[in-house]
Formats: sequence, structure tokens, C-alpha cells
Amino acid sequence: MRIYKDLLTDEEMFTDIYSIKETDAGFFLEVEGKIITRSGDSISDSLIGGNASAEEVADEFQSDTVSGVDIILNSNLQETSFDKQSFKVYVKDYLKALQSKLKETDSDRVALLTSQGGACVRRILQDFKKYRFYTGAKMNPEGMVGLLDFREDEVTPFMIFFNYGLVIEKVKTATYQVQWQEEDNRKAALCFLHTHLQVCKGLERIAGGLVDCGMEWNLRRMDSELRQINPDLLQPSKSFKKPSSGTITLNVGGFLYTAHRTTLVKHQGSLLEELANGKKPVQHTDSMGNPFIDRDGPVFRHVLNYLRTGDLQLPDDFREVGLLRKEAEFYRLSELVDAMFEWEEQRNAKREPAFLEMTDSHDRSQGLKVYCSDPAFIDKVKARLVQISKSRLDGFPEEFEVSSNVIQFRHFIKSEPGSRLVLKEDSTFLCTLDCLKLETVMLALKGGFKLITSLDSSKGSVVAAEALHFVK
Repeated sequence: MRIYKDLLTDEEMFTDIYSIKETDAGFFLEVEGKIITRSGDSISDSLIGGNASAEEVADEFQSDTVSGVDIILNSNLQETSFDKQSFKVYVKDYLKALQSKLKETDSDRVALLTSQGGACVRRILQDFKKYRFYTGAKMNPEGMVGLLDFREDEVTPFMIFFNYGLVIEKVKTATYQVQWQEEDNRKAALCFLHTHLQVCKGLERIAGGLVDCGMEWNLRRMDSELRQINPDLLQPSKSFKKPSSGTITLNVGGFLYTAHRTTLVKHQGSLLEELANGKKPVQHTDSMGNPFIDRDGPVFRHVLNYLRTGDLQLPDDFREVGLLRKEAEFYRLSELVDAMFEWEEQRNAKREPAFLEMTDSHDRSQGLKVYCSDPAFIDKVKARLVQISKSRLDGFPEEFEVSSNVIQFRHFIKSEPGSRLVLKEDSTFLCTLDCLKLETVMLALKGGFKLITSLDSSKGSVVAAEALHFVK
């Protein structure tokens, strides 16, 4: 097996079990993965020959499921966030550090890095908003950042890594030798051994005493060694009162997040602070012993990034403001709630004003024209016409469409009730002119538009005006 490690930090980024190809003349490596769901086995005494009703304690192991991209889960990559400007700063510093390192280890690649770097990074910046960013397990700020994206099917994930920043380490998998670099990894291995120890004990009960003394002695020895290494592993984790390291891994809705304990305790009285300080016992854990919080997993990254930086940095097209606010209230982060209100106000202030114009021509060939600089409002008018039509329409009639910003209702027939809008081909009655104008005005007012046209009171109601202008 080949392990691809970060040249600067020596952290594992991925292995050769995935489909890997070079892109951009070898500047990037593209690694294709898949979405996986992991769940541990549910093992109880009843399944391995025990009789829970006859024993004082029944050994039982259950696990929660964890879903995500296999590349991320297998190498324990940690999500981070950038805006475009901060990413430019990171890339500049990273490529500079990588260039210095390559001068020591592989000088032939320095020229390639210099010549290709600018164009390749610009390509990433063009599609910046579609990427999510991941660092190594230790979250070293000087290390490589991998970019997560999805294929056109929106199902198949792939990650992009800087090819020149990777070093390959060959491992003989047949020897089953694992180099543990993290306390969490050691804990996972020992929990795995303990689970199998319980299975062996169950098999011993099934054998009904036919197992020889040698096997019984080996089981006792394994149990004793596990307790000497870390006795806490043989008990469910219920709090963080005695953390084994400075970092804490949380399972939020099936997504794993690792943060330093000092990050989680920044806001006194918050749910995360109480969990990290052991004030609140952990109610649920996953199969790896990580505390499980049954909340939205993807949105939690914004919560965690706020705790890390103290600033709320959201994409310009972020559409889950309501969900993020509910999550902030759940975690009792009042300052984050306030920051979200401020972010919304700033975003609304940046929006360009929208202009709406309605002009009524008495000429049947021209009819009623509706123009709006915001195509979304035009779509609302189209949908409303389908709803109020006197005849059943499968959709908005194409003969009234001019562009994404303009619709023009022609073909009005004058009658006693007033001018009636009809379809040209079969004269199907849709609605009256007054009804159409009134519905459009109501949609505008509900949508936040303000009327700026001076109305002539001598002409009666607003629908009698030949031209109406709105702005938002």
C-alpha cells in the first residue's frame, strides 16, 4: 500500500486504494471516492450463546452510523473554511513554503511549481464557491489543504490535492503493522480488540466448558493487558472530566469534527462548553466512543469555525440562515445569533435595488407589459397567472414570454365586464385586465417593492393607471 503524505507536515492525506489521476499537467492529483455509511456490529449475549435473563450483566455493544466521504473518514481529514481572499493568502504562503522544501528534496520540481502554480490556482479561484476544504488530522495551518467537489451527477465525490506537495510512503500491509500517531487511533484499536474479546468469551460459553485452559488463560491475559493500557476504554465514555488529550472529536449528525478543547470552552454557559468541561454528561456515543449530537452535521462547521475565529464567515450565496440560527440557539451561542443578524443586515445592504415597471397600452397588440430587473419576480407573476386563470393551464403560455425580465400580455378583448385576456390561438379566456394588474401589484407589495409613481386620483383605483413604477 502507498500512503500519500503532506511533504511539509508528514500527515496522511489519502492512500492508493482510490482512483487517482493527474490533472493540470500534473500540478494536481484528483482522487475519486464515494459516500459511505459505517455502522458497527450489534453484538449481544443472546447472539453468542449467553442467557441475559440468567446472568447479572449482559455484555452488549451497539453503534451509531457515520456517513461521509471515504477519503475524509479513512484519513481523518478535518474540515476548515476560507473566503476567497484568505484562500489566496494561504496558497501564496503554502506554495512559498513548498518551494523552499522542494529545493532541499526535489529541485527538479521547483521550476514546474513556479511555472504552473499561477494558472492552476486561478482555475480553482474561478469555481471557488463550489469547494469545501480539508486539512490533515492535526489541522496544522502550515500544511496542505485538500479541496472537495462532486461530479456532475452530484453523487460521486472527488478531492484535489497539490501533487508537488505530496510524498509517497510504501507500507507492507501483509505484516499488519500499524504506526499509531494519534491517541484517538490507539483508542479505536483497543476498543476493537475489546469487542472481539467479548465475542471470544461468548464463544467460550457456547462451548460449554469444552474450551481448554490455554484459551481461558489467553482471554484473561488479554483482558488484563487492556485494563493496564487504559482501563477507561472498557467503560462507556460519559464525560470529558479527564480528557486524554487536548483535542476532542464530536460526531454531529454523522459528521466527525475534531477541535481543541480550548475552542469548545470559549463561550461560558454554552452546551459545548458544558460538554467539554464535564458539566453535562454525554448521553450518546458512536461506535468509536465519540460523543454523538443529533443535530445538522454540515451546518455545524459554521458553528465550529465561529468558535475558532470569533468571526462569522459565510458564503455570499448561503441560504440556510434560518437553520444556522436554530443551531446556534440550540448550542446556546447568543453571540453567534447576534452575529447572524448583523451578517443578514450587511448582505441585504449589498443587494442591488430591483426596479419594476407596469405599462398598460390600450392597443390590443401591445396590451400589458411587466418589466422587472429581478427575474425571480417575473417567475412569481407567471405562477400566479396559472393559479388565477379561469381556464386550466398546464403552465405559463409561451406567447406572453419576451425574456427572463419581461412578460407582455397581448390579445385583450373588450367586453361588458372589461378587457379580457385570451390566448390567441383558441381565444381561451384567462382573466380580466383589472384582475391581472391587481394581482401583479399585490405580489409587488408583498415582495417588498415600494410604489414610486404619483397616482392621479381622478382616474380612480391603482389598476386604472397607465403606468406604475416600483423599487425595492
